[in-house]
Amino acid sequence: MKKIYITLIVLLPAIAFGQAITIGQSDLPAAGWGYVNAIDSAYTDPIPPGGNQTWNYTGLQNLYQDSLLFIPSAGTPYASYYPNSNIAAFNPNDGTYTYFITNSTGFYLNGTILPQFSNLVAVFNPPQMYIPVPFTYNDTYSGFSRVVIDTMLAGDSTRIIIHTDINLIADGYGTLNLPGASIPNTLRIKQTKLETDSILQKLPVLGWILIAAPANQTTEFVWVRHGSGTLVLDINADSLGVTANRSSYQVFFAALGVNEITNPVATNTFPNPASDKVTFAFESSLSESSELTVTNLAGQEVESFNVTRLNSFTMSTARLSNGMYSYIIRNEKGIHAKGKFTVMH
Repeated sequence: MKKIYITLIVLLPAIAFGQAITIGQSDLPAAGWGYVNAIDSAYTDPIPPGGNQTWNYTGLQNLYQDSLLFIPSAGTPYASYYPNSNIAAFNPNDGTYTYFITNSTGFYLNGTILPQFSNLVAVFNPPQMYIPVPFTYNDTYSGFSRVVIDTMLAGDSTRIIIHTDINLIADGYGTLNLPGASIPNTLRIKQTKLETDSILQKLPVLGWILIAAPANQTTEFVWVRHGSGTLVLDINADSLGVTANRSSYQVFFAALGVNEITNPVATNTFPNPASDKVTFAFESSLSESSELTVTNLAGQEVESFNVTRLNSFTMSTARLSNGMYSYIIRNEKGIHAKGKFTVMH
């Protein structure tokens, strides 16, 4: 009997609190994923504890929204600078690209475009870890990244070397309550980054001279979940991770892949990304009454056309904002085909 009691004492915490999730490679962002996030730049509150929790963030505001579209790196404007990157994030609001590496060890930041330096290309070498895999409660990760930027400031040749020491810990797991959504089985990752910006100036004869090396620590809490739409909440905090000062939470997610299709008809869209127009080419003519419908990331219909008996159809994208769109070709019998394309004016 005593052994039974001891066994129950050991098992009760697992029964009462559930089991922490493990984030794996299949959970990392993939090409075809699209996010719409709500930003609460006025959010300030103490950071709640970790461990097994139910976090309440239902009071977050939707002050404005931001979109992020994950697409293959190949074919994007700055792909040649990032030969190791296999996925890029396109922000249709400002037209910027961020490049990542995703593999069996994690999701890494490979580089980004710096508008504050006249769109200079920043390449992280080594890349900066964002989500390691596999990763579960109490797991830790330590590493560093480095980026070198050569530019002209006040007419002088200036080099900025950004060295970032990063420490990650999965410090909590449980249910995350957001405005309009309750998400179970989330894992919270605390990211602490110590960034040192070495600023050098090139002088005649002497070469590069260090003139300043300011350091800055930041803390960020990221909630991830198993399955599509991994990134569900991001909280920026003060340097010690005590008080929040900004939030970004997921209000819409779409994995724009090809689902089951009846009476399939192969299609090809080009150019993709599209600038002023996009053409849909069909493997065979659509003999029955067929309709082409285009929707945005929020699932709202933006264009609709009758494509009966056509082998191809060209659509103007002048009325569409930059971003990712999905299309469906259907008739009374069901869906012929579906896919996605991106608009970049």
